[in-house]
Amino acid sequence: MSSRRNARSTIAIMLSSIGFFLALAGIILSAIALKFANGQQAMLQAGAIGLVSSIVVMLACIAIFVIAVITLAMRLRRERGWTGRAFGRIR
Repeated sequence: MSSRRNARSTIAIMLSSIGFFLALAGIILSAIALKFANGQQAMLQAGAIGLVSSIVVMLACIAIFVIAVITLAMRLRRERGWTGRAFGRIR
């Protein structure tokens, strides 16, 4: 059961990373569309909608990535019995 959960977190991290870079490409393409709109109302609207939606998707990918990394780290911490002591300290 534990390996299945680790696989889910790993897949979530990989897919959110891919989504992040696709959102970044969307922001760049929207900026290019806005640059070359030359006052055309339809191009300005399409560029603005693309820019806003790419930013929202990027924020969602960042949130999924952070949540997946935190849950994976906490799960590994529980499984390995990490006590929170600093490395190299002997008592």
